[in-house]
Amino acid sequence: MNPDKDKIVTFQYQALNRATGAPLTKFAIVKEWEDCCSEEMMLKLVVRLLIDAPLWSFVPIGNNLVFDFFFIGTRMRHYFGVDILERLMGRLCIDVKHVLVMNNNGRFKNYAKIIGKSESGGNVPLWYQRKEYDKIVRYVEMEAEVFVHTYSILKRNLPLIATTS
Repeated sequence: MNPDKDKIVTFQYQALNRATGAPLTKFAIVKEWEDCCSEEMMLKLVVRLLIDAPLWSFVPIGNNLVFDFFFIGTRMRHYFGVDILERLMGRLCIDVKHVLVMNNNGRFKNYAKIIGKSESGGNVPLWYQRKEYDKIVRYVEMEAEVFVHTYSILKRNLPLIATTS
């Protein structure tokens, strides 16, 4: 996916319990293809959450957030002519990618498969072009489900490392 030519078609979020990683709220998906939304409106929402909001009010938690931040930053420059990439990259966040890579014997290739992620987002542009929005929603929901499951496991087991040293 190329942020210079591809666009953001969904933005999703869910509050997670700080102690357990379990969901606190319903999973929300903002969809670009709905009449009430557009990529530009989604980017304004992202700015409110990631840039304008108080630092601790929204802490992104995810897998490979560098990709997401780079994509968002590029699209922001496209729409608004502003470069917020440095601010996004400096944002407080929790990214589990590095732990997953370590658990994959230090290999980056296919590291997401160890958490049960069955497919990549590479098909999303094709599904969008074909107006197969239900496939996009199912993919996003699957990705969120496996992430929350993995994050909960990490929240439960990583503290054990500190107690064994």
